[in-house]
Order: sequence, then structure tokens, then C-alpha cells
Amino acid sequence: HYAYVSNLAVDTPRVPFVTFSDWTDRLKSTGSIFPTMPANLNNAWSNLYEARFLAGLVAGVFAKKYNMTVIGYISALRNPQVVSGLNAFARGVYIANPNVIIRNRVINNYYDPYTERQCALTFASEGIRLLAHHTDSKEPENVMNNIGGYSIGSNSDALQYQVGERVLTAPIFYWQKVLDNFVQSALDNGGKVGGISTTGGIAAGIVGLVPLTFYVPAEATVLVQQWTERFK
Repeated sequence: HYAYVSNLAVDTPRVPFVTFSDWTDRLKSTGSIFPTMPANLNNAWSNLYEARFLAGLVAGVFAKKYNMTVIGYISALRNPQVVSGLNAFARGVYIANPNVIIRNRVINNYYDPYTERQCALTFASEGIRLLAHHTDSKEPENVMNNIGGYSIGSNSDALQYQVGERVLTAPIFYWQKVLDNFVQSALDNGGKVGGISTTGGIAAGIVGLVPLTFYVPAEATVLVQQWTERFK
């Protein structure tokens, strides 16, 4: 959507725009030509992989406590954002529990409730009872909840969607701080603000974990607190 909004910003130069997109990062990572950002366009993204690392710590400790040998993971795509998140999650898992295996499947879509559900059911049929994902529906959490398993959510607090407390936690964006800064900048400059590209992670308060549910072992809570401080 960044390219679309960028064109729109050029066509309506008196209106400030804000996008939340990793499009600029993807251009840089591939060595592509980076276009000049319109003067009235702002873009923000985050190091969400930092939060996925913390989620991996939770998953690793949980799997160790309950003698789970495999953790399932559903990936949306094979792109830098998803792969970096998976790698960070895996690193967190293996710091907490080097003896567990992560089994990953890619569904080639960010939002496909049917395929997400079928993928989760496949993991369930293989005996997996702890499932993380980087997709956008709540079907993976629903499947695990229905069979008495557990899950790590993605990009939202599944408790708000009444999935249940078997969702141990979830990486999440906290965009309010970024939006507040953009709006205040616009107010301070007579509505003229743009050309700002913002990024950051835990230290900037842009990403984190939703509150851990009571199923999460105390050891995981301590690890998350320790590593959160290290990121700062």
C-alpha cells in the first residue's frame, strides 16, 4: 500500500499522509532504487522481530515445562518480514530450550482463515499442542484452544477476540506513540509534516508482547523481563 499512498500524496500535496509499511525496508534490503518520499508523506515501521524473539522465549520455556518436543509455526510468506520474525522466534525458543524442534509451514497468504485453520489442524493431527503463527486470522488460536492446546498469537491480543487464555501471549505493534508524534508535528507546523520515515522496536515503545496469561511459567516471565531490558 505504500506505493499507492505515495502516489496519492503526490496528487494531493496539501494533505499529510501516514503509512505503516515495511515497503521501504524491503527496497533497501534488495538494493532497489529508493524513491524520494513525497514531502507530505510519512512512513513508519517497526522491528517486530524483537517482539517475536520474546514470544520465542515464552514458547521455549513452556515447551520445556510440559515436555513438548515440537512447536508448530505458520508463516504467511517467504519475505524478509516473515522470515526475520521466524528466525527471531526460533532464536528465543532455542535460548530457552535448545532441545525442541520448530516445524514451519508457509501458506502464501497473510489472511486466509480457511487455510490457516487447515494448517493448524494438520499440526494438531501430528500431535503438536503449541502453535505460533505470523498470519492475520485467529484460526490457529481457535484450533489449539478447541483441542486443549496452546498458542502464540500474532499482531493482536487474541483475548479481546474471546479466543481464551490458552493464547499464551502475542507480539504486537503499539502505533499510538508514533501517531501522537506525527499529529503533534502536524499541529506544530500548521498541518505541514512529511518526509519522515520512522522505525524502532522495544526501546522505542513501538513493539512488545501483550500481557502473558496465567498459563505462562514464571521462568518465562523473568526471561521476558530480562531480555526486554537488554533491548532497551
